[in-house]
Amino acid sequence: MSFSKGHIPGALTAYEIYKYLAKTDEKGITDFKNTFIELFQSLGITGEEHIVAYEECGKSRYGASCRAYFILKLLGHPSVSIINGGWEVW
Repeated sequence: MSFSKGHIPGALTAYEIYKYLAKTDEKGITDFKNTFIELFQSLGITGEEHIVAYEECGKSRYGASCRAYFILKLLGHPSVSIINGGWEVW
């Protein structure tokens, strides 16, 4: 199945949200922030848009949508939401 057939129209994917592990020392936190700033910029996220995070059903990627929300908020993105129930509900 193509990505577009299994996702909300206009959706982007960022698997790094699910799999990235960071150390909690100063360098680890800096590397974490830089990794996600670069990732989001590469996806065209500028901070001007409203981001809606979701996953298949809210339990399939161990809360990746919640991780996305947290990371975006940590980086100062002003407008982020999560679809409660994910793709299945949408």
